[in-house]
Amino acid sequence: MAMNVGYAPMSTAPYQVIDAQQSAQFANLFPFFYWISMLIPFFYLIQKIASEKESKAREGMKMMGLEDGSYYVSWFIIFTCIVSVMSLIVTVVLRLGALQNINAGILFIFALLYSQTMYGVAFFFVAIFPTRRTSVIASILYQFITYILAGSVLQDPATPSATQYLFSIFPNVCMNRCIKLIFFYNFNTATGLTFDNMSIDYQGFSFRNGILIMLANVIGWAALGLYLD
Repeated sequence: MAMNVGYAPMSTAPYQVIDAQQSAQFANLFPFFYWISMLIPFFYLIQKIASEKESKAREGMKMMGLEDGSYYVSWFIIFTCIVSVMSLIVTVVLRLGALQNINAGILFIFALLYSQTMYGVAFFFVAIFPTRRTSVIASILYQFITYILAGSVLQDPATPSATQYLFSIFPNVCMNRCIKLIFFYNFNTATGLTFDNMSIDYQGFSFRNGILIMLANVIGWAALGLYLD
C-alpha cells in the first residue's frame, strides 16, 4: 500500500557537512601549509638579526648609543607589523574559503599569537649559534622536529591531556592541536567555534587553553631568547 510521508527539516542552525574521511585528511594536511606560510616572516627575522650579529653591525649601533631595549622593541614592532598583515590575510582567506563557521576574531588571534611566538625563538637560536648559516640550519631542524612531534607522537586521540599541554610549550605542537579543534568545530558542529564554546574539551584539549598556552609561549620564548642574547 502506498504511503505519503511528510518531512520537516529540524529546527537547528545549518552547518557545513563533508565526508568524515575527507575532513580528517584535510585537517591533517592543512597544518603543514599553514606552518610553511607562517615560516616566511620567521626566516626573515632570524636572517636579519643573525646578519647583524655576524657582521658586528649591532656592536656598531651600540657604540653610537643604541640600547638593548630599544633594539629588541624595534625588531618586535617590525615583526609584529609583518605578522599582523599576514594574519589578517590568512583570516580573510580562510573565512571566505573553508572555515566559514569559525569566528573571525578567534582565527586572527590564533594566527597572530602563533606568529609572535617565533620572535623569541629567532633570538634564542641567534644567541646560541655564532653565524647566520648555523642559526638558520638549527632553526629549520627545530621547526621540522617539533612539527613532526605534533603530527606523529601526539596524533593519537587517546593521548593524555597532561602530555598534550606539556608538549604545547613548543608552538608547533600547540598550533597543531588548535587547528585540529578548528576543523572539528567547523565541520562537525552546528554552532562552529565561538568565544562561548572555546573552553569545551575535545580529545583532551580545549581551544581556550591552547590560546592561553600560545600567549604564554609568546612571553616565555621572548624572555628566554632575549635573556640568552
